[in-house]
Amino acid sequence: MLASIVLDQTFPHYTNLDYISGKVFVRTQTATTVSAIVVKLEGESRTRLLPPPNPSNDRQKPQLEFHKILYKTIAVFPPPEIVGQQGSSGSLSGKTAYTLPAGQHEYPFSFKFPFNNACDPASNSNPTISLFGGLNVEMYKSPHSHVKKTLPPTLVGFPGEAEIRYYVKATINRPSLFKENVRAYVPFNFCPIEPPRPPPSDALGFARRRHQFNMNMPPTPAVIPSKSKMASFFGGSKKNNGSTSGSTTPTAPFIAVDIRLPEPAILTCAKPVPARLVVTSLNGKVTAMTLTSLQLEVVAITKIRAQDVGRVERSSTVLFSRSGMAIPLQFGDSVAREAIAPNGGGVESEAEIDSRYWSDTPLPNAIPPSFETCNITRSYEIFARIGIRYDGTAADFCKPQTTTIDLRLPVQIFSGITPPPELLEAMSRAQAQAPPLPARKPVASSLAPVETVQIPVQPVQHVEHSGEEPPFGDAPPSYEDAMATDVQPAGGIQRAEYVPPVTAEDPLLNSGRGEKSGWH
Repeated sequence: MLASIVLDQTFPHYTNLDYISGKVFVRTQTATTVSAIVVKLEGESRTRLLPPPNPSNDRQKPQLEFHKILYKTIAVFPPPEIVGQQGSSGSLSGKTAYTLPAGQHEYPFSFKFPFNNACDPASNSNPTISLFGGLNVEMYKSPHSHVKKTLPPTLVGFPGEAEIRYYVKATINRPSLFKENVRAYVPFNFCPIEPPRPPPSDALGFARRRHQFNMNMPPTPAVIPSKSKMASFFGGSKKNNGSTSGSTTPTAPFIAVDIRLPEPAILTCAKPVPARLVVTSLNGKVTAMTLTSLQLEVVAITKIRAQDVGRVERSSTVLFSRSGMAIPLQFGDSVAREAIAPNGGGVESEAEIDSRYWSDTPLPNAIPPSFETCNITRSYEIFARIGIRYDGTAADFCKPQTTTIDLRLPVQIFSGITPPPELLEAMSRAQAQAPPLPARKPVASSLAPVETVQIPVQPVQHVEHSGEEPPFGDAPPSYEDAMATDVQPAGGIQRAEYVPPVTAEDPLLNSGRGEKSGWH
C-alpha cells in the first residue's frame, strides 16, 4: 500500500486565514482492510539543548521540549454514509475494518489556518521519541509553560537544536496489530499576517555614538623667570617669544554618528531598510573628513529554551559592506545649538551618507519576521559600522586619523502581509464597544499619618500549566480567533516569497511519503 498527498495550491508560503486543500491518494495492489484514513494539519516547535557541565563531570542528558502549536484533524474515510452499513467486520484490535478494493483511491480535504497557536498542554505532555537523537532514544518531558500568540513562521537553520515545522499528514490506520499504519507527509512554509501598523508619524528612533578626534599639541615654550615678584604681578609671565598667555586653544573635531529609522522601528520582509546614517559635527570642525568604510547588517537574536536550559544564538545577514572608500562628507549649513559640546563650541552641522548604497538591497526572503512562541523567540537589530577619516590641519595640530564607530538599533521585522480590511474594521469596532471599567469606591481621608509599605512587584510570567485544572477554566478564544471563521483569506495582496533554506538532513523530508516516521 502506498499513500501520497497532492496540494491544490502552489503558494511559496501560507498565512493566517488561508485555506490549504488537496487530495490523499491511496494505491493498493490487492484488496486491503483499513479502519480509517485521517488527515492532519500540524505545526510543531521543538528544541534540544545540552545543559552546562556540572562540577562532578557527569555526562549531562540533553533537555528536550516539544509544543504542538497547530493541530487540526479530519477523517476522510470512511464517509459518514457508509459507517455502520454491511461490509464492515470486526478485528483483533477492536476497530471497525473496511475493505478497500485494489486500485487507486483519492480523498479530498481542506483546512483553514487560525490566527493564534493552539498549544494544548494535554497533547504536549505525551512522551514523543526525538529525531534529534539519531539512534539514541530521547524522550520529551512535559513543558513548563505555554504562550498564546500569533502562529510563528517556519524556522530552520539550527539543526539538532531548534526548529518550527508545518506539514499536512495523512495516516491510514490498519485494524491489525501486526500491520503498521501507513503515513504520508507534505511539509510547507508558513509566514503569519503582520499585526496592525501604527499610524505614520514624524517621530524617529535612533542610536548615537560620539567621538572626539585626537589633537597633538606642540611642546609648551619655556617660561622666562621674572626677576621681581612685582614685575610678575603687573606684567605677567613672559614666554620666550614675547607673547602672553591667554591665546585661543585649537580644538579637534568632535562628531556624533546616528542611525535613524521611523518610530516605531519596523522593517518589512523582502523590502529595503529605510535607515538613515547621519554624521553631525558638534563643534563646527567640518573640513577634510571622508567616509572610508561602511557595513550594514541585520542581526537576528534567537532565544531558545528547553525545559530549564536556555541559550541565545546570534546570526547576521550583511546588506552592504565596502572598504577602501574615500567619499568626502558634505556638511550642511551650521546651526547654533543651546547644548554646548563638552569641548566647547555650540555650532552643529550634519552630513548624511548616501542611502543608495543599501536602498536597492531588500531583506533576503529567508529572514522570518519577529515572533514569540512557547520555547523560541526571535528579535532583530540593525548593526552599522562606519569608518571616518579626518586628515587634520596644521592650524589644529592634528595628524590624519581614522576611527570606526559601531551602532546598534533594536527593530521589528514584519511579514508584509497586511490584515484584511474586514478584520481591522471588526477589531476597531470591538475595541470601541469594550465595557467601561467598574467605578472605584472613594477612599475616606484621614488626618492620621499613613505608613507607606513597599511591596515588591513580581515580574509577569507565562501561564503555567500543571496537572490540576485552573479554578476558572480555560481563557476564552481571542477576538482574532473568533473572527477567523468569518473573514475571508487575504486575497489580492502581493506576498513576498518567504523561503527558508532546506538542508539535506531534513528529517521530515527524508522521512518519506508512505513510510514510517518518528514524527507523531
